[in-house]
Amino acid sequence: MNASPHTLTLPSPIVSARAAGDRMATVSRIAAAIAAAGFSFLIASVWLAPDMLTNLPGYAALLRSQAQVTMGPGASLVLTLVLLCHAALAVGALVALARSFAAMARDEPLNEEAVSWLRRAGLLVLTGVVASILLQVPASAALTWSNLPGMRTIAISLGSGQLAGAIGGGALLALSRILHWAVVVRCDHREII
Repeated sequence: MNASPHTLTLPSPIVSARAAGDRMATVSRIAAAIAAAGFSFLIASVWLAPDMLTNLPGYAALLRSQAQVTMGPGASLVLTLVLLCHAALAVGALVALARSFAAMARDEPLNEEAVSWLRRAGLLVLTGVVASILLQVPASAALTWSNLPGMRTIAISLGSGQLAGAIGGGALLALSRILHWAVVVRCDHREII
């Protein structure tokens, strides 16, 4: 029997879930590449154009304190290490998210591998938030270390970026926990049937 031209055929939910998982994995990989390129640019700027870094929003607390910022070789090295730490955590979280989406795009979207990668992504995001708060201290100290004693500054601040990261990382961890229990329930259901 021929279907009428007005019949709507919907794709299989499994096929559309695979396609969505593949698309999200690709988007996460592209975001990881963009983040890596951005951090590479910042690290190159530390050595090639250090004055540009004083305009970054992350150093707003240091600049509000009216401290004199001097970029010596030690400051460049410390800032490079701080940026490498941030880059490793950000790119690692995006890669873990991409691997989680790729695992969800397989035949069985609810699997323990996808949950594991999602949990890792959440932990990396939360670690990045804590690191972004705590690493402000060595960064601000390095930027003012060449000043005279009494003119050195240590700055630490909590901004909306850190709060958004904490909410996002917490959401990823909560989602991974929910998906873990969904995997457990699905396995129990299969054993019963």
